[in-house]
Amino acid sequence: MRHSALLVAVIAVACKGTPAAGQGQPRSDDVLRVPPGFKIAVFAENLQGVRYLTLGPGNAVYASQPGSGRIVKLTDANHDGVVDSVVTIASGLKGPFGIAFGGDTMYVAEEQDVKRFDPNGVAPVTLARLPGGGHSTRTIIFDPTARCTWPWVRPATSATSATRCAPP
Repeated sequence: MRHSALLVAVIAVACKGTPAAGQGQPRSDDVLRVPPGFKIAVFAENLQGVRYLTLGPGNAVYASQPGSGRIVKLTDANHDGVVDSVVTIASGLKGPFGIAFGGDTMYVAEEQDVKRFDPNGVAPVTLARLPGGGHSTRTIIFDPTARCTWPWVRPATSATSATRCAPP
């Protein structure tokens, strides 16, 4: 259920705003519809340039902000459906996009690197260098069989070749 609510929140954020240039005026049927039992509400405000969201340890939402080079953690401590705190988890990154977790360890795909952020707070470890050019967005997913503990990285809009990162 939490994953469904997060998906609806993401869709609501993505659909907010005015029509793109050349798309004309909003139509009467330009309304976001959700199934019975679901609702749309603002989860977080004033976050600039968020491009990717994932659910992390403790059911906190993690967001990448490629333009500012940050990963932020959004927590809803009182479970009212609204963010109570926004904490910068990583900064100074180069176009961070994909975020994935292996246990409490966070993996972030930047434009040309994949980094591991250990929960004990030591400096991030660069696991792999990625080829430059082409897409700048990289999505991380883990092998669904759980036989490996390192991520796959590929451009978010490409269904072709993935780059396998070397194990740590």
